[in-house]
Amino acid sequence: MSARRALLAVSGILLAATAAVVARQAPLPPAPAVTATGIGPLRLGSDLRAAASQALPLDPAAAQVGPGCDMREQVAISVRGAGIELAVMAMAGSDGRIEEVVALPRGLDIAAAAADAGACRLQGARFAERFRGALGAPQGESHLRKPVSDEFVLHFPGGAAALARWFPGGASCDLALVFGPLRADPHPGLGARAGQADQKAIFTPAWNDRPMPGTAVPQRGTDPIGMALIVVPWPT
Repeated sequence: MSARRALLAVSGILLAATAAVVARQAPLPPAPAVTATGIGPLRLGSDLRAAASQALPLDPAAAQVGPGCDMREQVAISVRGAGIELAVMAMAGSDGRIEEVVALPRGLDIAAAAADAGACRLQGARFAERFRGALGAPQGESHLRKPVSDEFVLHFPGGAAALARWFPGGASCDLALVFGPLRADPHPGLGARAGQADQKAIFTPAWNDRPMPGTAVPQRGTDPIGMALIVVPWPT
């Protein structure tokens, strides 16, 4: 190889290495704001496709908008928020506007930390604590007992909720931050479609220790996360 060719080869290698270093040092997009109506541009009431376009700087996957598992139009992106990685999905109603936003944590070793329903509930409380600065302190908790799962919901001011679902059959615990009314039909990979009336029926403010008929409420101070808990059996 001539000296000229060798010099050109070395120059090419140096240019490729420099480009790789610059790519690694390129600033990451700022973490999207978490508010009572959603995360970043994916907010309740926003036009889904317009919001997806605004989310492109956060994740190129925002370009992919289409029917999800439940046939609603949706977009899914990965962002960093509250100190962890979040997979954020936004679903639209028939009018094309976002009616539900769901954020699932990534990288948390939930399975190892949740051996039963009580441990899963505590994982949900710790997950909710990450969003206290953005959403405020949870105002209450509810527990929905379904045939195959126990769902613990911490309700933030403004309507957002942190959900922890325990599946005894598979000994697994799922966590999610949900914006929009909790629902009764299982959302793919999450759990909840109903209406606002159904949500209110299972909601118990943290300061209300009066038991509902046929339910038991822990005494204040004995509950691990300091909230009264109402258990509502799932209708059969």
